[in-house]
Amino acid sequence: MRKIALFGGSFDPIHKGHVEIAKIAISKLNLDEVIFIPSGISPHKAGLTASNDDRYNMVRLALEGEERLSVSDFEIKKETKCYSFETVTEFKKMYPSCELYFIIGDDQYEKFTTWYKWEELLGLCRFAVFTRDGGEIKPPFMEIKIPPIKISSTEIREKIKNGEDVGSEVSEKVLAYIKEKGLYKKSYGEIIKKLKETLKESRFNHTLGVADTAVALAKHYGADTDKAYLAGLLHDSAKNLSDDELFALCDKYNIPLSEDDRKAPPIIHSYVGAFLAKEEYGIKDSEILDAIYNHSTGCENMSLLSKIIFVADMTEPGRRDFPGLSEIRKLMYEDLDKALVASMDANISYTKMKGAFLHPGTLKARDFILAKGKN
Repeated sequence: MRKIALFGGSFDPIHKGHVEIAKIAISKLNLDEVIFIPSGISPHKAGLTASNDDRYNMVRLALEGEERLSVSDFEIKKETKCYSFETVTEFKKMYPSCELYFIIGDDQYEKFTTWYKWEELLGLCRFAVFTRDGGEIKPPFMEIKIPPIKISSTEIREKIKNGEDVGSEVSEKVLAYIKEKGLYKKSYGEIIKKLKETLKESRFNHTLGVADTAVALAKHYGADTDKAYLAGLLHDSAKNLSDDELFALCDKYNIPLSEDDRKAPPIIHSYVGAFLAKEEYGIKDSEILDAIYNHSTGCENMSLLSKIIFVADMTEPGRRDFPGLSEIRKLMYEDLDKALVASMDANISYTKMKGAFLHPGTLKARDFILAKGKN
């Protein structure tokens, strides 16, 4: 007799922990197949943030190439609430000669007596309860202990919303799908609305230009376009503040400033901008924050994203013409490092022309790139 287990859940999104649980079930219960069943309109869980189709497609992608793991669209095709009793009844009809199991977690076990027709449900299949911390699982339920799985769909959604990387928690195919569909990410509309309210019109338009240029460069050089857009949008988020306000915020929130920094007030907005991106806009990704922090002076050993934001800031379509701009715009799609050096040279020349203090960080960043190019 074939042994099949049903594994229901929102899978919003499916992660590596879900697949691991299914494989443990196959091993412990000697199963022939585990069928993942993404929920539709669940009577127990509300607030799904990806559509039925998207969640089904992510499960399908996560299981590609996995033996004895499959996915069913039975619940998401229903236009009304679907109870586990209805699902199991249907699968009993589909697999009349099979021994049927149902996989649940210990949190569901605790609430089992609130399920629709739970007593009848116990007579339709066998229940395997996965426990992480141990506990008293009573017959007829079967307990399967699993090692702690420090992954949750809720945390994954929150990380994506905050621009953090989740590549270690979901499969490559699922991650690519999430990015392609723009699932779970923080609404750009909210950020843009807030920036429009706080920045002067000319600065706001510059910000949009930098974000779009950063995305174009990210596509060209294989960088993350979402990170590029967020960093571009927020790179000048502190430009509305006066020098006195910037220094006051640095003192209040312990944003470190060197003596050179204090001699070059125009660059302080970069440091405060990174702080605001984290504290007011909820950006947690260190790569995005570093790109914002370093976009005025640059730094040694800049990341690809930091280089992109620096060059995009200099070359966005609305940027007022300056000596060398057309050459930088040409270089930026041929050799990003050369475009970066040319951008820094332009900054250095402009600062000297004004007779302002030249921050040594720009010189160090420029020399680092030039030295690296000679090696």
